[in-house]
Amino acid sequence: PIPTQLGLLSNMKNLQLQCNELSGRIPTELGALIKVEGLWLQHNKLTGPIPTELCTLANLRELCLDDNQLSGVIPSEIRQMTGIATLWLHGNLLSGGIPTEIAELTKLTWLRTHNNQLTDSTDSRRYIKSHLPRCTVDV
Repeated sequence: PIPTQLGLLSNMKNLQLQCNELSGRIPTELGALIKVEGLWLQHNKLTGPIPTELCTLANLRELCLDDNQLSGVIPSEIRQMTGIATLWLHGNLLSGGIPTEIAELTKLTWLRTHNNQLTDSTDSRRYIKSHLPRCTVDV
């Protein structure tokens, strides 16, 4: 599992834990990493929902949670990630629709949500592309 104590490292700029066969849930304590700009947790065996606490990370530019076993919905609180440029959520077990709030992320340049159990992917892609024409959308 990812140690919850990592949330105490408030000056951390980047957290790279990809490809480590980590299991368990993403600790909500990572939402305390107020200076983090890159959070790479892809290619592990993480489960459970995407913690809404991650959505409050104002400095976050890259969030890569792809190729895990995350489930639940993409939280609508994602609209709070105003600085996000790269959002990779593909290759999980996420369900429901892609929140339209993603279209509010004006700095988003790359969104990947394919290989999940999401609904209305084609309509969501059109909507996001109409609001974020510079964004590469893989749904």
